[in-house]
Amino acid sequence: MDRYDSEEKILDFIIKLNAAIANVRLFPPTHHSVVDSIESAYAGLTGILNRYPRLALIAVGDDLVANSSRLAAGPGVSRLVVLLREKAIDNLTFLRGIKKESLRELIEALALHEAVPVRGNAWVKLSRIEGAGGQGSPADSGHGINGEAYDLDQDLEPLLAARGCMRKEVKNVYERVRHNQDIEIQALEEIISSFVYGPTWMVNPLYLLADVKSYDEYTFVHMVNVCTLTMSQAESLGFKGKPLRQIGLAAVLHDVGKLFVPDEIINKPGKLSPEEWEIMATHPLKGVGHLMKLSEMPKLAVVCALEHHMRWDGQGYPVVEEGWKPHIVSQMISVADVFDAMRSKRPYSEANPRQVVLKVLEEGRGTEFNPFLVDNFLKIISRF
Repeated sequence: MDRYDSEEKILDFIIKLNAAIANVRLFPPTHHSVVDSIESAYAGLTGILNRYPRLALIAVGDDLVANSSRLAAGPGVSRLVVLLREKAIDNLTFLRGIKKESLRELIEALALHEAVPVRGNAWVKLSRIEGAGGQGSPADSGHGINGEAYDLDQDLEPLLAARGCMRKEVKNVYERVRHNQDIEIQALEEIISSFVYGPTWMVNPLYLLADVKSYDEYTFVHMVNVCTLTMSQAESLGFKGKPLRQIGLAAVLHDVGKLFVPDEIINKPGKLSPEEWEIMATHPLKGVGHLMKLSEMPKLAVVCALEHHMRWDGQGYPVVEEGWKPHIVSQMISVADVFDAMRSKRPYSEANPRQVVLKVLEEGRGTEFNPFLVDNFLKIISRF
């Protein structure tokens, strides 16, 4: 199913959903118009969910975004956006495995003219987006509209399992790099692909971040977290499929050069001396040198290993010619890298409070970081 075929099927489902809601308002539950229209909507939805694990419909102003893509304007889209606004819903997500009864209950709730709260279930998730009238944040709340709790265990279970697999694979990759052995890019990409349909469609990426439990695992956990945050931002900007997987790969490998810096410098709890800092600052070039020797290494991973400490304003390291602008993915990795490093508790330092981390990002807008990416990142981690 290509993009245009997918969009056509989603638009067709929206038309059928609107028709079912209209019929429920007009006829009794057993009327053939109601039964047939719900059956038609269900068939359209399951056809989409056979291809994708979820269908997320998000109202953004007068537009409707489906699975990170803006749908073409039309009467069906406009009608559904108006209805969602009336019901105080900004995000309506259907999960694969939905039962016809669950869809029928949703349609009946949407059809009510009264201001009755619409509630989700195991296969239908409802929420408000932060900044559109909702309250709370992922740091302190796992609730949708009207205080309805998400079934986070059910939503996150496959993603958390994939995260565990990725951490093991990243550790294996870094050990192989440390011993100058080749790595299996395809195997790592396959694990990364498990996240493609997760972070931005429904799950706030903060729910997927792992904590460091031991001194030795910080590097691997940090790489997985940076990968998760970067892919979430990239997916929100429209990256999909293989390009998105390669972004995840670049994020996982961006700090590989630190393997060639002495451990006593990497793990030093205090401030580095000028001499130590000079050695630390070589790690981007060391990473590039190693990645370029590996077979089938995507160019993007090499570029990001070089640029992830280059600032938006041209400062940072390594020093390059004037006017050099880091790749957009390098800029995304830079934001995710700083955020996770500051929020993580390490064996020799406590985690920074959330507000301190956010203040660093906000103060770095336009200097250290791309201001658009900072704003978009903060929006992503403040949802639901």
